[in-house]
Amino acid sequence: MTRLSFLLYSAILCISTSLQAQDINKLEPSILEAFPPSSVYAAYIYDLESNKVLLSKNSEQLMSPASTLKLLTAVAATRVLGNDFRFKTDIATKHAVHSERILGNLYIRFHGDPTLSSDSLMSLLQGLKQKGVKRVDGDVILVGDDQAPSKAPGWVWDDLGICYAAPVSAFMIDGNCVPAALVPQLATYVGKVVKKRNLPITVNSNATFDKKRQQAFCKLEMTSTYKNYFYLTGCHQGDRSLNLEIAVNNPKQFALDIVRQQLNSLNIKVRGQIRLTDVSPMGLVTIGTVYSPPLSQMVEAVLLESNNLISDGLLKQLGRQLYGGKQSFEKGVAALKRTIQREGIDLSEAVIVDGSGLSRYNLISATQLANVLKLIATRPLYQRILQNLPIAGVSGTLKYRAGFNRETLRHRVQAKTGSMQGMSNFAGFIMNKQGEPTYAFVILENGLSLNGKTTNAATALAKFISKK
Repeated sequence: MTRLSFLLYSAILCISTSLQAQDINKLEPSILEAFPPSSVYAAYIYDLESNKVLLSKNSEQLMSPASTLKLLTAVAATRVLGNDFRFKTDIATKHAVHSERILGNLYIRFHGDPTLSSDSLMSLLQGLKQKGVKRVDGDVILVGDDQAPSKAPGWVWDDLGICYAAPVSAFMIDGNCVPAALVPQLATYVGKVVKKRNLPITVNSNATFDKKRQQAFCKLEMTSTYKNYFYLTGCHQGDRSLNLEIAVNNPKQFALDIVRQQLNSLNIKVRGQIRLTDVSPMGLVTIGTVYSPPLSQMVEAVLLESNNLISDGLLKQLGRQLYGGKQSFEKGVAALKRTIQREGIDLSEAVIVDGSGLSRYNLISATQLANVLKLIATRPLYQRILQNLPIAGVSGTLKYRAGFNRETLRHRVQAKTGSMQGMSNFAGFIMNKQGEPTYAFVILENGLSLNGKTTNAATALAKFISKK
């Protein structure tokens, strides 16, 4: 390059940078005033058509992403596992059915399917009944690679009894979750816990209803034992039933108890024990299999419903796929980071410990999230991810989200939400009238007061759209 050419190039670059800076300066005062001084926030808006950064504030600062982290899990799972991937659960034996019985052991092999239902498991066992089986001469053995922790570091302890933080295990049935209700009773303040499904956990309670709202301190507390025995204490203000979502404490015991319950209901006798192992013996013949929905549908649940169990189940499967051996959060995170970085996105400074965003240890920048969005918008492989993002005022976690039902944003914003106490995060796209992504944006807001507004991001995006 000649000196004259270099000077011309430098001048053009300076003008372009200056114009971009002017664009940012014009946008910042009106848009960023939506965020209160008390919160810590990052904002990033990128024009996908002109490839220009239109707004960048604190965008390199590492912040807690909450469920916006699921975008990385969706990309990595799509890239490594493929849209047609399915989990499977199967039953196998070493001996054929003979005279209405299985001569040896019966093996039920669990592979960490986060979508497996007790109904699907029952259909698998009903297949035995249809083959004429009335007795298992040996043991019924549940096989599952389940030596690693079922909860990631940084999960808040008082979330662990609630279903959105259910344990992630090789054994996952009905989301490792039991729906129930605390029901008021006549002529007493003591409530009664009623399970909504006949699932094998025990729940006792002496919790009361503060029907006249007279108690200054009224709070429920759930304790549990390793055998999935739960005890509810404290009080609940009001006089109406309260829905409960109880996360099982011991998924292995839960699986054992469900299998025992289902075999009894089918009147299939077991001469031996119902027990666990983590190694499947050689020479087994599969006699029945049930499958999860394809990955494309699981990713839809991860993005639209922000399903934590599926997200972390996929993360652990990523680790097994790339590194083999036993499943773990650690291997899954290594696989996720390796996959995203091979797509050209630097995550060296990011802190990632799970695939759902539940951990308070996770840290990522708005720029890193925005680079993932650019990948989603430009690579055909990831178009399903874009299509499955919640739409403001229409679907998923943005259907009823405060602030996103306003006319300016309805149908125009598609984004993954990320909310925990003190956090209100969004990462997604502003669409044109033809439904095509025009701008990628990330807004991370941490440090929100419980009394603060959660519509700050919606206000900022509405101002941006109105200026465009």
